[in-house]
Amino acid sequence: MLSTPEWVSLCAERHNVLLEGSDESTENVLLFLAPYLCRPVVWKPPHAPVALPTGGRAALVLQNVWALSRPDQAELLQWLENSTDRKQVVSTTVQPL
Repeated sequence: MLSTPEWVSLCAERHNVLLEGSDESTENVLLFLAPYLCRPVVWKPPHAPVALPTGGRAALVLQNVWALSRPDQAELLQWLENSTDRKQVVSTTVQPL
């Protein structure tokens, strides 16, 4: 587990992060990180349709990324590859990828 300054540094530098662990533990980390994420923050809970941020800087939080459907994976990949703006993505998974 990273220390508080290390987590804050990850967010401040706009790194993309994958959190692996139980729903409870990753949710606790997400709640801690929320104030440090790029604004606006778009939350995608498990099994909800993908809603990708548009416009300038933004953060996308993908909970249980392992459950993304193939069409959602394709849409996410296209968004990541074609975006000219810097996006921040924080993903969680309960299953190793």
